[in-house]
Amino acid sequence: MKLETSRLVIRHLKESDWQAMKSVFVDFNNSKYAAYDMPLPTEDEEAKVLTKRFTASKLFFTVFLKESNEMIGYICFHKDGNTYDLGYCFHSAYHSKGYAYESTNALVKYFADKCGVTNFAAGTAIDNIPSCKLLEKLGFACVSIETVSFDNAFSFQGGNFVLNISETNLNLKENFGMKIEIYPLDKVVIDGVEIFLGMEQSAVETAIGKGQLIGKRCYYFNSEMAIDYSNNKVEYIEFLCGVDGMLKPAIYGISAFETQANDLFEVLKERNNGAIGDNENGYSYQFQNISVGVYRESVPEEIKEMIEEAVSFGEPMSDHEIEYEMKRANHWATIGVGVAGYYQ
Repeated sequence: MKLETSRLVIRHLKESDWQAMKSVFVDFNNSKYAAYDMPLPTEDEEAKVLTKRFTASKLFFTVFLKESNEMIGYICFHKDGNTYDLGYCFHSAYHSKGYAYESTNALVKYFADKCGVTNFAAGTAIDNIPSCKLLEKLGFACVSIETVSFDNAFSFQGGNFVLNISETNLNLKENFGMKIEIYPLDKVVIDGVEIFLGMEQSAVETAIGKGQLIGKRCYYFNSEMAIDYSNNKVEYIEFLCGVDGMLKPAIYGISAFETQANDLFEVLKERNNGAIGDNENGYSYQFQNISVGVYRESVPEEIKEMIEEAVSFGEPMSDHEIEYEMKRANHWATIGVGVAGYYQ
């Protein structure tokens, strides 16, 4: 099996990958998160033996950069009845670049869409904030917390996360080419299915399924769309994955994620014709009269500084990395629409 994303290649682990796996093992053992797991082998023979065992399971997958063919980490599953337990480990040199989400999201989607898997689980230390955030972004919910210890000398709080994909949502997920239109102060239309602001939660569930509920927020379509409920009624609908996602909502006749951020800002500003909240210096705006909010993780000026900093450290970014980061900075990552007065 081989999967490709915009930047990555994901394939089954091979015994010949042992040296790259050893590099990941050593890096993990030297990280502050090693205390929350069993130590991994750092000697050649031990790394070979473990890689061979992982390979035999047929549920371990390596993640490579398309551009350099360099292995940056691995993802794995452990099958427990009808549930697939998710695990992952990425070399620290490639953290905070979106690679973990890009690869795990693609693999979870593959197992859901192609293999019919509907139940996923994962465990991580509550203090491992990046891991918890990754699972939440994937749509997992923490259902319980327990005390964990591997050596009786050190214990920590471990979170048990689950992702249950309903049959309704699984069928809808297969069609990421669906037409989505945002009508501020009114509704969102998904392939002709209308989700109104103020709509009863039960009516939404009838229309598009129950989704994955975390607090008052319910996630749909592989966590690319979320609905916030207040008193069991739709208060806010948000699309979350920007240029990296499959869902491409339109608003006022233009694509929210494929249109340049500045161009969409001007359209929303004109339609809003009033107060605009801007407390994050270009990272986000709240158009108060039309109850629309947009957000991005970075701005072009920040990426230019990142490029210069990388050069100064003697580790310049590749052309592909620069192109990708600038693309994200020049487009909105999320767009949401709320009930009247949501931002006031």
